[in-house]
Amino acid sequence: MLDTSKLHSYKYSEDVFKRVSVVTTGKNHGLMMFIDFSGSMDRNMPGTIDQLMILTSFCRRVNIPFEVFSFTDNDQSSFQAKVRPENRWTSKPGEFIMDRDFTMRQYFSSTMKAHEYNEALLNMMCLRRAFTTGGILNGTHNIPAEDITGGTPLNECIIAARKMVPAFRRKYGLQVVNTVFLTDGASNGMTTYVNEDDTPISLRGLPFIRDMQTRKEYEGDMTSALLNALKDATGAHAIGFFLLGSVHSVPGLVKMASDVKIDPKKASKEFTDTGIFPIEGSCAIGFEPYFLLNADALIIREKSLGEEIKNSGGNVGAAFTALNRRKNIDRQVSTKFIDKITKEF
Repeated sequence: MLDTSKLHSYKYSEDVFKRVSVVTTGKNHGLMMFIDFSGSMDRNMPGTIDQLMILTSFCRRVNIPFEVFSFTDNDQSSFQAKVRPENRWTSKPGEFIMDRDFTMRQYFSSTMKAHEYNEALLNMMCLRRAFTTGGILNGTHNIPAEDITGGTPLNECIIAARKMVPAFRRKYGLQVVNTVFLTDGASNGMTTYVNEDDTPISLRGLPFIRDMQTRKEYEGDMTSALLNALKDATGAHAIGFFLLGSVHSVPGLVKMASDVKIDPKKASKEFTDTGIFPIEGSCAIGFEPYFLLNADALIIREKSLGEEIKNSGGNVGAAFTALNRRKNIDRQVSTKFIDKITKEF
């Protein structure tokens, strides 16, 4: 079984797992991750990919079903075809109009066999390298067209998750589903809806949303309303990770996001010391919990990664297993996350 009492020392100790990994409470858990592929994420992508490889490796180790997707509004397929397609997202009167270029791409799944997972790891390492040496910030174009970043259609992603989560739950017979959204910015605006005469109308003021499935109503911030609707309709947990490049943004975000009073100085100190600050419980943005995350804490030293791959004879899976045992790699992000998704086991 998973020894949760030792998760705090995950980055230091290889015995965080006991010999057999089973869920003892009878609850089957699953994980769906949605990664922001916006242009501002370019500088954060190498570290994000590092953490994805660690977390998916963990999920495979303890048999947690998982799927990992990116989301963006940079649909390169239409540009490659040199023809703008018709809007693939249809909206009925009273419904919001989704970004015509909103697209998602899957990178990992627990259904992958060992050789498929290793191939996915290799692909992600190549993508990591491309973002390290290229990307929008460096003005080069060595990133595959399908992986080029764009905007942040977070709201559209949450709407898409409404259908994806129930299907994921049914596929694996899950009782608990954790959805994770990792971004470094707020969602693009989704402010146009279809009028009764089938014409687009721009929204004025804050939205008022009625969920036709649950018959519940929501108002206020769009992202918060959609997240609350997602949780109510699917029963899934919604966990948020917000990447920050500076501690100076912490006080303002804590004040804006938390429903309870938090000392901004203590929050800033914890963020500086550990690279992460959790806003637990109910969050004004709709996530439970909401983690403020130092983007610099994501990175695994590439030299160490290369050394481990060489030492393991080119076996990427073995290399990452070895990295999980290394004491000199900061694992605060993975530790906090693993603690969250396993605390009910």
